[in-house]
Amino acid sequence: MSNLSTSRTRGEETIYKTQEWQNLTTNNHNIINGNSSENYIENFTDLSNTEKSLVLRQVAQNLKTNPIRKPNLDDDFNERILNLIKNNVYDGISQLDITDNSLPKQNDNILKKIYDEIVDILHQWSDNKYKLHTFFNHSLPHSIRFVSWYPYLSNIKHREKFLNDLATDPRIVLSPMDSEVQRNSDRLIGMLPSAPDMINSKGNMNAVKAILSYHRSLFPYRHDLSNAEYFYAIPIVLSHNTPLSSSEESYLTSLAILIEMYETFLETIPSILCNIYSNNSTEELEPWFCKVENHLKNVDQSIHKHIQNILHSSRCLTTNSLLFVWDQYLITRDISEFHNELLPAIATAIIIALKDLLMKCKKTSEIEFILQNKPTMIETHQLQSIIAQFFLPNLRYRINSQLSIGPHITNPQELDVKNNPLYNLLRKITQTCNRIAHGEGENNSILNMQTINNIHIKKFDLKMAEREVIGRISSKNECNTLTFEQQQRYNPAIIKVVKKRIDQRYLNELK
Repeated sequence: MSNLSTSRTRGEETIYKTQEWQNLTTNNHNIINGNSSENYIENFTDLSNTEKSLVLRQVAQNLKTNPIRKPNLDDDFNERILNLIKNNVYDGISQLDITDNSLPKQNDNILKKIYDEIVDILHQWSDNKYKLHTFFNHSLPHSIRFVSWYPYLSNIKHREKFLNDLATDPRIVLSPMDSEVQRNSDRLIGMLPSAPDMINSKGNMNAVKAILSYHRSLFPYRHDLSNAEYFYAIPIVLSHNTPLSSSEESYLTSLAILIEMYETFLETIPSILCNIYSNNSTEELEPWFCKVENHLKNVDQSIHKHIQNILHSSRCLTTNSLLFVWDQYLITRDISEFHNELLPAIATAIIIALKDLLMKCKKTSEIEFILQNKPTMIETHQLQSIIAQFFLPNLRYRINSQLSIGPHITNPQELDVKNNPLYNLLRKITQTCNRIAHGEGENNSILNMQTINNIHIKKFDLKMAEREVIGRISSKNECNTLTFEQQQRYNPAIIKVVKKRIDQRYLNELK
């Protein structure tokens, strides 16, 4: 175990020796012993579920009547715990074997130790991954996105194989088709809205090409990689919360982990998504299409009637929206078959967000063009708002119904907690989290207002772009009279002007 793991253990032992901890555990032991006076059990696990529930309610009552932090006294117990942890972490870092005096090298070593410790904690208490469900319908903070994704995409055998191959012969980890992989990477990434986030980072582009070249080397008899295999590497690289280091040692460490995550993702991806690219068929997606159709029928009859026979998936979200979708998919991977509900809901949300554009379409090809190219206009909060409004209660019910953490109490009793400030604080935090997670009340109003304001601004940008490109602002129904060829000629120039106006507005806000 690492130095930090050892120091953490020392901190736990110190906490366990405090008088407050002794008082608390003594009371709880008395409660449990009182329920085993007939000596027909030896361990708490031998109790029935009903008996466990009764004991836990009494323990909760003990916490209420004998709280660690008394309501009217300034008890520094929590502060002492924090100080112990902080001091032990500092001790662990100070004992690291740092041979290079350069600051970047020290930072790399310290961050690596902290990262290993976080991953170690997540592995030791892997059942606690379910706590990430709190972020459902919210983007994970970028600072924890990488370490939150890793427990769902970890398989050490992939990393070890890459490192062993690299040590044996570096040429093994490069595909004979490496130059083709690099050309395809440049071509495909350049087509995506996330292109600036990739192309402007030499480390990101090199990492994607290295991952794909190594992946291609594992299948020497395949003709080429599918486009999806190129696209799947991008979010994984973008999830890395710090720029990839220029130091060769640090870069290879990060690259090995990214390869591990990528190979694990492909290994565990639902078969339905694998087969659609290998077989070039959408038959297996019919159940998802039916769910999207039913969602549209329930949410918005007008758009359902308009495109009921044309349901295609979108592949062109912006970086933030794309990572939001990956957040939702990965943090719920521990729920069996949840993707069968989540992905159709997200596809429906994309269609609803593009409703204004889709309602103007008159031909199948126009609808396909909109669904393949216009999701770049969708912002993360729009997807959040639509999911919160139409899908969140059912999805959350599905999430909570499959959790089996802790004992199940069929008839929970309300405890009198008026004199327990800790419980009151936790209750308020829980209520706040629920309001945010469900998009209720003020939060929902703010999201709706923000969406309405953004729509007004985008419509104004569109009119100004029309004036610049066409020379005038089109009338209300004039767009419907344009041929599809005219729309294809005008639209790229209009979109370019709109993006320029958006960029300029953001720059003005930053001043």
